[in-house]
Amino acid sequence: MELIVFLNEEVVCNCNASSITTKTDNGNLEILDKHQNLIAQVKEFLQYRDEAGNTHNISFDDGFLYTDGSQTRVVLKYCNN
Repeated sequence: MELIVFLNEEVVCNCNASSITTKTDNGNLEILDKHQNLIAQVKEFLQYRDEAGNTHNISFDDGFLYTDGSQTRVVLKYCNN
């Protein structure tokens, strides 16, 4: 699935991912291809696996994730506090 990640208004990732994992208030959330439509508030970390099987991690403070099952967009905020 296509993954686009914005961190403090800058695109830090625009790639194809086989899985995406992040944290919500209800626990960890894993997004796979063809996931149901979802909007969620996310926090602390975003981990994704690219098509080559490499794992990438992004740390942040707060954000939102939206997926329609074929594309996932994540808008994150990182504060230097």
